[in-house]
Amino acid sequence: MTIKKRLIYLTLSTLDSVPYDELFLTALANQGWEITLAALRVQHSLVQRVRPYLCRRIDLGTATSTSVISRCLNELTVALAFMKAFWGPYDVICVGTSGTAVRAGLFALMPRFGKKLVYRALEWYDPRRYPWRVRLERAFARKADLHINTEYHRAYVYWTYYDMRCPVVILPSRLPTWWPIPAGSSEERLRLCGGDPNAFLLVHHGGFSFKRCTQELVEALAMLPSRFRLVIVGGRDGARHKPEMDQMTARLRISDRVIVLPRMDFQKMLEVTVNCDAGVLLYRNTDLGNFFMSPGRLTEYTACGLPVLASDFTGLESLVRRFDIGLTTDGENPEAIAQALLQMERERKAGRWKSDAVRECFRLHLAFDNFETNLCRSFSDLIQGSPEHRRSVPPACPWSGR
Repeated sequence: MTIKKRLIYLTLSTLDSVPYDELFLTALANQGWEITLAALRVQHSLVQRVRPYLCRRIDLGTATSTSVISRCLNELTVALAFMKAFWGPYDVICVGTSGTAVRAGLFALMPRFGKKLVYRALEWYDPRRYPWRVRLERAFARKADLHINTEYHRAYVYWTYYDMRCPVVILPSRLPTWWPIPAGSSEERLRLCGGDPNAFLLVHHGGFSFKRCTQELVEALAMLPSRFRLVIVGGRDGARHKPEMDQMTARLRISDRVIVLPRMDFQKMLEVTVNCDAGVLLYRNTDLGNFFMSPGRLTEYTACGLPVLASDFTGLESLVRRFDIGLTTDGENPEAIAQALLQMERERKAGRWKSDAVRECFRLHLAFDNFETNLCRSFSDLIQGSPEHRRSVPPACPWSGR
């Protein structure tokens, strides 16, 4: 007998800027799942533009609504989507992001009619700052039949703090090997380098950010020779922080060595990245927020063949050292950052971290494909109700897929 596999995924993430929230659906679609996706700006999906897959789409509105009426209408749309999910012809209801789970907590007491619940968490609410959100999230999380988390230690905290009674799967935010990476351009690189063929070009995805140590990075750049240049690709608040960045670079007299680009399409961003020499992954320590992280930006850099300069936190340092894809340093210390960049330039010129080797490491160890099999197996066990699936155990810790 053929088992029906019908899944609806509800998320309040916007899908037009980055691909990570939707990629797991492509893997399930390849396994014969019938997918319904309800999300913000769902018709502008980046993944659907890059690699279309069979999926029914429901638009939950936009994330930029500011008026009270618009926000109320958006909330009503989300509530109706949850009603349809619980009463609709689905075998699995998957909820993504904590913000969506908070709303799902209001529907946790509704009858499910045999439907399985999956909670895919992409972030973490601090219980002290958001006590009511945490209570609603817990109400939903404890009813989940499967939990998917992007990082091992956050997953373990969810499993214990929320007293979850289901298996846990780790699925980091990673690009797949099939994601199209643009070819490098000598003309574009020379433009970014200000005409200096010997320049060492750094790229920082995400714009000016206190948490991402942008100020310390710029101060470190001022300590280095003029051949070191930095390209900052604006994040969500890039335009708002540009005057602040301009003042800082002017004060340090390095305005001609820092290029601040506005927020751009994901593929356009990769066109810039592939022409650089190294990617920057510096963070301040916010403990659970990033101390054990494995961000999607790691694969944005390595897929383009760039080694990374990362903060010396447990998770990042483990990955960078294990696969020899760059260096780690204290992201809050400009002097340490400057010394690490000098070492990176020296060793890359000596033949370490060649682009082809970094891309091969991405393909073999870091890409989404390496986690796809475990993901699909977990959903298959879920729908079949296998005894193995019903075991609630601490999450496995696959830092690499193989």
